[in-house]
Amino acid sequence: MKKIICLLTIILLSLAPALSQNESEEELPTAIEIDNPRTRGLTSYEDIEKFIAEEFKYETIEGSGWMIPFMGEEIEEIDVYVIPKGDWLLISTYIITMPKMAKREGLWQLMEMNYSIYQGKLGIDECGDLYMLYDIPLRLVDKEELIKAIDESASYVNDNYNAIKEAVGLK
Repeated sequence: MKKIICLLTIILLSLAPALSQNESEEELPTAIEIDNPRTRGLTSYEDIEKFIAEEFKYETIEGSGWMIPFMGEEIEEIDVYVIPKGDWLLISTYIITMPKMAKREGLWQLMEMNYSIYQGKLGIDECGDLYMLYDIPLRLVDKEELIKAIDESASYVNDNYNAIKEAVGLK
């Protein structure tokens, strides 16, 4: 039952942008106002995609954002998702599905790991999946900051994958 609820939540979240658009809007809506003087470089979804395309091979996720695959050492493939949500840019990297009876000390260890992550955090969703997350306000991010956040997310997951598995009792 819990898996069905999680699956329905994921489906609804992926459909939400499509359901909220009416037919007269542009194909890719503007993320923030182009003439906003506080913007450092990312003024639309097209700008974000252009910056990603200059640095990475990626796949477009219809109606949501982009997925950038990385090859890892501790983990075979690391998928970094870049998802614009209003005035924010969410960078999310799946790590593992938490065991139902994760070690209590391991959960504390994960929370302590958050202190060592620059601008990012570890989080567990309602389905029990552990993610590396970055929430960046678009008005403050430019190409360099975007690339740095994507690289750091993949690097952190790669460098700490085995330690995280061990902390929660999966190793």
